[in-house]
Amino acid sequence: AEQISQGKMDIHLDNQSADEFGKLAGAFNSMTEAINEQIQQLGHQYQQTAEAREAAERASDAKSAFLASTSHELRTPLNAVINYTRLIASGHWGNVSHEQESALHTITKNGRYLLNLINDLLDMSKIASGSLEIFKSDVDLNGEIEEVIKIAEGLIETDDVQLITEIDPNLPPFVGD
Repeated sequence: AEQISQGKMDIHLDNQSADEFGKLAGAFNSMTEAINEQIQQLGHQYQQTAEAREAAERASDAKSAFLASTSHELRTPLNAVINYTRLIASGHWGNVSHEQESALHTITKNGRYLLNLINDLLDMSKIASGSLEIFKSDVDLNGEIEEVIKIAEGLIETDDVQLITEIDPNLPPFVGD
């Protein structure tokens, strides 16, 4: 019993006698066998857990690399679309009507919205790697709400839906990332 309590599970007691000591020896033998089986199972489970953790970490790293790569690849053409749209809207290549200028501004704003979504993807990969930096700044809440309304109006323009808004023009200042 002392040896078992010290972790020596490889002992086997002689239990050939039918008396109480023989039964006790048999019980100890059964107990050490069961403990050894449990130790082996735990070792196997530990190995499986370690392998699963390594696989999950590899998958997470691959996901983060994919997000970073894809985000960077999407940013370049989207920035070009935004910049060309702004140039056209400014009349750089000729006059544009008021309606065309308004539509081009909507395209630019939606492009910036998509660019922000892509930046969010990059932020997610930075969060996963522990390298995200927070940049606090004042946010014009009325301006942000107006942009959301314009996007919503563009989405429901062809539908038989009317968007009605009531926004306090004096919303308090807001700090965000």
